[in-house]
Amino acid sequence: MNRLVFLATVIVAGQLTGCSFLRLEAPDPPFNQGVLILQSNSLSYLDTATQRVINNVFLLQNREPLGADAHSLRLHSGRGYAVLSRENRLRVFDARSLGGIGFIGGLENCRFLAGVDAAKAYVTCWGNAGKASVAVVDLASRQVTRQIPVAGQPERVLVDEQGAYAYVAHAAGNTLTVLDQQTDAVAAVLPVADHPAGLVLDRNRNLWVLCSGRPADGDDPGTAGQLIRFSPSDLREQIRLNIKPVANARPANLAINRAGNRLYYTQGKNLYRLPITATPDSIPTNILVKEMGWMDIDPASDVLYGSPVGDRPYTYRYPLAAARLDSFPVVSRPIAVAFHPEQ
Repeated sequence: MNRLVFLATVIVAGQLTGCSFLRLEAPDPPFNQGVLILQSNSLSYLDTATQRVINNVFLLQNREPLGADAHSLRLHSGRGYAVLSRENRLRVFDARSLGGIGFIGGLENCRFLAGVDAAKAYVTCWGNAGKASVAVVDLASRQVTRQIPVAGQPERVLVDEQGAYAYVAHAAGNTLTVLDQQTDAVAAVLPVADHPAGLVLDRNRNLWVLCSGRPADGDDPGTAGQLIRFSPSDLREQIRLNIKPVANARPANLAINRAGNRLYYTQGKNLYRLPITATPDSIPTNILVKEMGWMDIDPASDVLYGSPVGDRPYTYRYPLAAARLDSFPVVSRPIAVAFHPEQ
């Protein structure tokens, strides 16, 4: 992209977003001391040491946009991976400089990436005509080496870095696919509740699955959301907790704190918290934070980042220890964050 076209692109982007502090010069790397905030076609960077926010940082560094309709973002082994669902590919960039490296294609309706090790990653793909799969990606060559057929609408994928399995949640149904990390074979398919939407491992290495439940539809009353805990050693279900229904609101966005002993999730417009020792009689009903959309927790700092409900271009920041909410502006509605493991 030539300089005039690049400057015109940045100026138009600033006018469309009303962003008064958009920079025209490329900021200085590295960018591994903060948080990356993903919007549908751009990245913002928060330097957590200086509290400085740089919007459109990928565009400024590369003189080209991130891509169209980004769905999720992941940092792994020194590289960043923006999952571009509409383009059926991943944008790959250096995690320190944000310099573009290339693309990984052949990923029909891709959704989420999880790194297995430095050489391999899994990418969930909805595919076309019901041919959903988990793609096995060689990160060095940036090639898809295998497509593992799975049930419909695979969404989030969680790799147990200290265990043998990876777990894939299926938004369209009520099952969880378990993959063997060594062979890439399907080791098991576990029954859960309707619409599994979140996966975390606690400090005891137990797997928690958040299921959003099925919404009411005509004569169908729907189903309530649930939290289900599994033992990763034998894949046995340990406990199933029913989440109190809230009208027109389903639980989502499961996260866990740094200590691995408290779970966080959203329901409707609110954020809730419960300990991993919760029982069916102790599901909390007290609201921790109101007006919270999606959220995730930085495992290094124990700071929760999220978005306000609706399309407001702000990112929430909520240190769990201080329990104090603030926010900072970004270009457009944020949809995900990514944290540097070396912070």
